[in-house]
Order: sequence, then structure tokens, then C-alpha cells
Amino acid sequence: MAISYRNLDDKTAIRALDVNVQSIETGVPSAVFVGSNGDIYHATLEECDCPDFQIRGKKKDAPCKHIARLMLECGVIDKNAVLEYIAYKKQQEKELEKRCRDRFAETVLGK
Repeated sequence: MAISYRNLDDKTAIRALDVNVQSIETGVPSAVFVGSNGDIYHATLEECDCPDFQIRGKKKDAPCKHIARLMLECGVIDKNAVLEYIAYKKQQEKELEKRCRDRFAETVLGK
């Protein structure tokens, strides 16, 4: 099985930026993360012992947030591109919200 950044979904990419990194070794890519509940997870570019990867990631050849963060730190994924994408998505959401409010005001409130 080959875990691919191409299978990385938006939500996981965003969450990868917020994970609590205990240590990262980029020479032989591996990392240790501390979960929100205090559990310790070990990740390489191909494996992670977190429940999300064990249940979902292996089935979809998709990285969990821990593997995604390691990919970011090792340069497999461009961190700036992820940040730009997040900013773009937030701007799109704001624009959509404004259009919905305007349309509601126009059609329902008659403004």
C-alpha cells in the first residue's frame, strides 16, 4: 500500500496544521504526536498507529492528520500551498454566505 498525498482530503489537511508535535525526524521521516486526550501516536510517511489511520486511512490509502503533518514538515506537501488553499476556501465560504443572505433578503424579505 502506498499512502499518497493525492488522497488527502481538505479537512485532514487543515487539521494537520494543528496537531501537537512532540518530535519530528526528517532524515528518516518519522514523528511522535500527542493526541488531544494525551495518547501518543507514532507516524512515518506510510504508517501511523492512530485510530483514524488504522480504520479509515488504510482502506483509502489516505494519510491521517499525523502523516499529513509529517508530509508537510518533510516537504512532500507544500505548507504554503495548504495555507493559501485554506485562505481561499474561507474566502469562498464568506462570499457564498453573503450571496445567500442577499438572496434571502431579496426573495423572502423583499429588499
